[in-house]
Amino acid sequence: MQMNLNRWLGGCFLAWLVAGTTASGAAPARIAFFSDLHVNRGANQTLYAQRLDRAVAEINAAHVDLVLLGGDLTENGTAPEARDFKRQIKALQAPVWFIPGNHDVGNKLLPGGKPGVSFRRVADYEMRLGRSYFAREQSGVRVLGINSALLGSGLIQENRMNRLLEREFARTNPPPTLILLHHPPFQQWATEPGGVYWNLEPSPRADLLSRARQANVQAILSGHLHKSLTNTHEGITLLTAPSVAFGLVKGKPSRGWYLLTVDGTGFQHEFHPLPDSNEPSR
Repeated sequence: MQMNLNRWLGGCFLAWLVAGTTASGAAPARIAFFSDLHVNRGANQTLYAQRLDRAVAEINAAHVDLVLLGGDLTENGTAPEARDFKRQIKALQAPVWFIPGNHDVGNKLLPGGKPGVSFRRVADYEMRLGRSYFAREQSGVRVLGINSALLGSGLIQENRMNRLLEREFARTNPPPTLILLHHPPFQQWATEPGGVYWNLEPSPRADLLSRARQANVQAILSGHLHKSLTNTHEGITLLTAPSVAFGLVKGKPSRGWYLLTVDGTGFQHEFHPLPDSNEPSR
């Protein structure tokens, strides 16, 4: 009788343990997300490299399944900076996926604005660091990487990226999905005006948000602002990570990375600040 009771209790515990992973039977994916590394060979080269090394050490200690980087991998998009970036992120123990920022491929194009993203800069980036947009899956999570500087540019690379996104957004029963891009769709409200440096232009923003609602997108991840920002839009979390290199407000570096937990039941995020040590903002 006692043996049967022990077996029954053991079976109940095992069932509880399995059910406690996720409803799909797989453990939630643990993903590290950070942005704006600004790897460079200028005056701040050593300082930024030390800060990146600190983030890498913390992320490795967290034993994540995947690492996502939200752009501005380099300061100027040069070949030496790209080599330094690749060398430094080799220390990350999990797979690393990334998209470019405006410092890597040029600013988004604005009417009457300065020259920005170009065919050549995107081609150089892709030659050195790989495709600037992608659709991949890892640990039960789909990630759609978008080169946000291309949106609205009319460049041939944008046309190719749009074809990939069309296929992915048309998929039926897609896995839990994250969108990764550099520019946040908006800062305060979904209808805010364009023509500014910090967000997506209204047309590509509206298109992206509309598609995301239909594609099992749980979160849209971005960088660019050098500060943390969290919004929601029709049930989708919009999460912006600060820079691991420097803050934009003197005396308030606000540097760090996010630990994301993603599965079929939801999306959670936990911010991990990096020590300031009285370091200057830039």
